[in-house]
Amino acid sequence: MDITSRTVLSGLAPGERAGVDCPFGWPVAFVEAVAAHAGHQPWPGQTDRAEHYARLRLRTTDRVTDAVLRPLVGRGPLSVSMDKLGATGARWAYLADQLALGGRPVDRAGVGPVVEVYPAGARALWRLDDTRSTEALLKAAPWLWFEPGAQQAYEKNEHAFDALITALVARPGSDLRAPRRAGGSSRRCGGLDSPSRTRQFAQARPISLLITCS
Repeated sequence: MDITSRTVLSGLAPGERAGVDCPFGWPVAFVEAVAAHAGHQPWPGQTDRAEHYARLRLRTTDRVTDAVLRPLVGRGPLSVSMDKLGATGARWAYLADQLALGGRPVDRAGVGPVVEVYPAGARALWRLDDTRSTEALLKAAPWLWFEPGAQQAYEKNEHAFDALITALVARPGSDLRAPRRAGGSSRRCGGLDSPSRTRQFAQARPISLLITCS
């Protein structure tokens, strides 16, 4: 089925927020390097190839996330420019463009109703079981409740579970989202919303919307 802007976020009501498990852009260094190559200009990064390669792979928001998560779980975000995740990023870029044409532009820095979320990072910061356990989630968030059959569905499908985590990070009025500044490179290449490790689940409110892009 071809997913278009008519179906993506169609249930997002005023005042609600949606989290998208997908990079909102590419590293600035990668975009500039590809543009230089297409324009028959010298390839950037001639003086420090290792550092430039690192900036080609990960956005600033990814490198910050990697520095926090790698000591906890031994891994960080995938590269949207040099991994299969690039196909997902290209798909989202099209969908975001369609949303903008329909009068609902997406702010890549996360200021607005649609935010970029890294659910694996959220699970690590919240010290949740890496097996995607709803029981572990309920211990951390005792206010959370499931409709009949929903809990079993989340247990059986890792994508559905990550959609739940994504919604928890993105939902309106969340006290679990860390303070951040919107601007700079995040306006161009996207910026991850991350949960704060200093606040507790008990301070938050139940969610009403589960939307993700995978």
